[in-house]
Amino acid sequence: MVYSGNKLLNANNGAFLFMIAFFTLVAINNPYLGVPFLLLCFLFTVNEAFYFELNRDEFIVKNYLLPFIRICYNLNEITFIEIQSTNYIATADGAVKITRDDKNSMPFRAASLGLKDWQALVDDLTDIKIAISVSASRLVDEIGIRED
Repeated sequence: MVYSGNKLLNANNGAFLFMIAFFTLVAINNPYLGVPFLLLCFLFTVNEAFYFELNRDEFIVKNYLLPFIRICYNLNEITFIEIQSTNYIATADGAVKITRDDKNSMPFRAASLGLKDWQALVDDLTDIKIAISVSASRLVDEIGIRED
């Protein structure tokens, strides 16, 4: 199952297009200032462009702007998954943090995921008996975790 939401039309891409337009105008007037800001904007956008795939054996993290990024976690090694809050300037509703024994992953922000995608991810992880919690302030009242 793939949890990708709308990879084309989402707030993350909209913010990036706005920043490109703004800093292109800056670069026309001052190329030494505009080009580094365009690169910085791209890096911020890439940081929120993750999506997830769940198959029989693995939980896979991918990035739709950098398709060569593919991080695989064996399901039998995952002890806990938390959907955390992001900072106030993020366009993503939440970030997935994966715990394997005493190792924690970085939080993977997923701006393209909508509420239905987040709920489907939580439901499918609950079905395969992976402990999960939702602490993201934008999602905590919207996402339900089934108790078995």
